[in-house]
Amino acid sequence: MAERLGAGQSEAPKSLETESRKKPVILIMGAEGSGKSTQAYLLAQRYNLPTIVMGEEFRELAENDTTELGAECKRMLDAGQYSSDELFERVFDSRFSKEDVKRGVVVDGVFRTTGQVESTKELIQRYIGDADITVVFLRSPIWEGASRAMQRSGTYDTEERILSRQGFFFKDLGRRVSLIKNYFRFIQITTFNKSVEKVQEEIIRKYEEVAIN
Repeated sequence: MAERLGAGQSEAPKSLETESRKKPVILIMGAEGSGKSTQAYLLAQRYNLPTIVMGEEFRELAENDTTELGAECKRMLDAGQYSSDELFERVFDSRFSKEDVKRGVVVDGVFRTTGQVESTKELIQRYIGDADITVVFLRSPIWEGASRAMQRSGTYDTEERILSRQGFFFKDLGRRVSLIKNYFRFIQITTFNKSVEKVQEEIIRKYEEVAIN
């Protein structure tokens, strides 16, 4: 799990007024090991927004939820796979129905399939309404991301599973990105050989150029 404190967090939270005055939603996508969770927490603190890390949501449900939803999450994690679109939508729906996301949110771990693009758009509209949505794609080489993911691998992970999920993420990525661009504002950041601080600086600069007055 990413550290909630880190570089760049000495700044006071910034009041986020989007260009359209809509509620800000920042969706962070990328392969495992690209630094999504770290950057999600940094952005959430900067803009005083709640953070949703989808991987943590699945693990929390698998460990503590006694309903069928929790059981499905556990089966998915035990198999070392990404969730189906249907399971992703149910977990996303469960978390987005909570009150804290109503003013805006930073979400880490979205858009691993084209089906998740449609469902995410619909769920944001349902629970937040007219939101100002920006997708931040952290692009890292597959070998770099896999190496980082393997260093932090936990109960549910093996090297074979991590490499399989890396391959799955990059499969059909071009079509997925094209669809995302049709619906949302899109920012791509290359993370190769860059520090956490440098990546954060680039995200903030690009985001504030397009989203904030």
